[in-house]
Formats: sequence, structure tokens, C-alpha cells
Amino acid sequence: MMKLIIYAILILIPLILILSPWFSKKERKPKELIGEGKIISKEFYLQQLVDLEYDFHMGKVSIHDYKMGKNDIMGRIVKLTSSNNSIKSDNLVDSWLAERGIRS
Repeated sequence: MMKLIIYAILILIPLILILSPWFSKKERKPKELIGEGKIISKEFYLQQLVDLEYDFHMGKVSIHDYKMGKNDIMGRIVKLTSSNNSIKSDNLVDSWLAERGIRS
């Protein structure tokens, strides 16, 4: 009888711990998560642009590949900023690069 109680406890405790997140009443806010994702993605693409600039100046990337890569990254940044105005996105990129001492 004692073994049965111990086995029941050993099975029920992990089962409760595993299933408890599905029964919690906390609601997630997907809009906030998407907003944070946009910030992360924008920073990610800006860092990609920095890496591309560095590789170009070090001679690792041809001018053709540099221009194609830059246009691709800038297009992604424009989509993330939800703006069709590429001048605004260019200013954003230029200021971000200047803050990090890559471009003056």
C-alpha cells in the first residue's frame, strides 16, 4: 500500500508541473511580442549592414555584391519601418552607422 502511494506521488508531481502552464490564466500579449520582434529584426538588419560595410572596405566583397546586398538589406529595413519613404530609412541607417563610428 505504501509503495502505491509513493508511486502515485512520483507520477502526479511531475505530471502537475508539466501540465500547469496550459491551465494558467495568464494571457499573452502578441502585439507586444511582435513589436519587440520588429525592434530586434531592425537591429539585426542594421548589424548586417555594418558587417557588409566592413567586409566591403576590407576587400572581401565585390562592389556588385556590396550594392546588391545593401539594396536587399535596405529593402528589408524599409519594410520593417512600415514606411515607403526610403529617404527616412536611409537617414535611420546613416545615423545608426554614425553612432557606432562606422560612417561619419
